[in-house]
Amino acid sequence: MFYDQYILLCQQKGERPYAVAAKCGACSNSAVNQWKRGSTPKQPILQNIADYFGVSIDYLLTGKDSPTAQAAGLSEEDRELITLYQQLSPQQQDFLLTQLRALVPPPAAPDTSGSDQ
Repeated sequence: MFYDQYILLCQQKGERPYAVAAKCGACSNSAVNQWKRGSTPKQPILQNIADYFGVSIDYLLTGKDSPTAQAAGLSEEDRELITLYQQLSPQQQDFLLTQLRALVPPPAAPDTSGSDQ
């Protein structure tokens, strides 16, 4: 099941399975071949892959979102934004945050005058 989900996610993102495996810390060729034969990556690699695609480990293993991911209330677009953000360099992340902060007005300051009119 893991391999099927992995391949599906790679296809959806237009990524090559071997390249993603290497980016996530696995020895790409042998790891992907082992996954194809039914093995599952060890926890650290599995977490890296889940983070890379912005999905839960449960989703990688079962094809279903975990209750915690559903409870977080993240939409598909929210998860996509997080995934894209995580793929940026630290400098790009800083730039993007600066731009987003400029678009969102600051919250109104609380009234500290002490008058209840």
